Amino acid sequence: FRGVVASASGSTLKVSAPGWTAGQFLRELHYLKLRSGANAGRSFEITANTADSVTLNAVGVSFAEKQLFEVFPAQTLGSLFGASQTPLRTGTSEATADLVRVHDGAKWNTYFHTGQQWQMSGGTVSQNATVIRPGQGVILVTGGSRSVSLALRGSVSITSEWTAIPASGEALLANRSPFETSLGAMKFQSLPGWVTGVSASVSDNVMSWNGTSWDVFYHNGTRWKRVGTQGSQDEAAIEVGESLLIRRAGGAREGEGYLETSAPFVYRLSN
Repeated sequence: FRGVVASASGSTLKVSAPGWTAGQFLRELHYLKLRSGANAGRSFEITANTADSVTLNAVGVSFAEKQLFEVFPAQTLGSLFGASQTPLRTGTSEATADLVRVHDGAKWNTYFHTGQQWQMSGGTVSQNATVIRPGQGVILVTGGSRSVSLALRGSVSITSEWTAIPASGEALLANRSPFETSLGAMKFQSLPGWVTGVSASVSDNVMSWNGTSWDVFYHNGTRWKRVGTQGSQDEAAIEVGESLLIRRAGGAREGEGYLETSAPFVYRLSN
């Protein structure tokens, strides 16, 4: 659904005659993404909806009338990699199947496909509906020398994309640009509370998988550095479709931050 905010009260947005039914966005997790205004590009979980309103998980965010928005269902293991069938190798356990690893904010969870559904080791409950949040990356582990090609359908965003960055711990985040970019251009170092330092051990880290191991980057306050090398890494390439592992240094800091990926083009309208 795409529409315009008629009025806003806190985190509840009212829409003029959208044709909804109460609770329809709760049958499976849905997000609302703003397409205009100061928060254009941010997505929020829908926690309730009536025939003409939605309530969002959006503490401390201001909304206004006339903002453009869209509503879409969350991606899941089943929607991304197939529910009853998958191009990945199936098996009866983690040892015999390709794996998808997802970080839930506290720990890594590992999933495999049995040939009928997604499961976790030791369980029998379907994990097809496990949510992959906007901007979240996943790790694919394929057996042997077998390669896998995955094609994901979608559209290039006409707004910036905002990705939540945890205040502590670690998270795997996607490069949301449709083009190759660079580590310096992503501007992690500009996030509020980002820790810079003289070494990786005292700094926040950005880690990139090189096919064999993780390259560890940190910002020294002036430029990006990579452990084990000399010179600036500001131009280190971040490929299309690549995910980066973010590892925050210890210590208390306020709440999560948001990394902005700018839209790769500008629309110009004329008569």
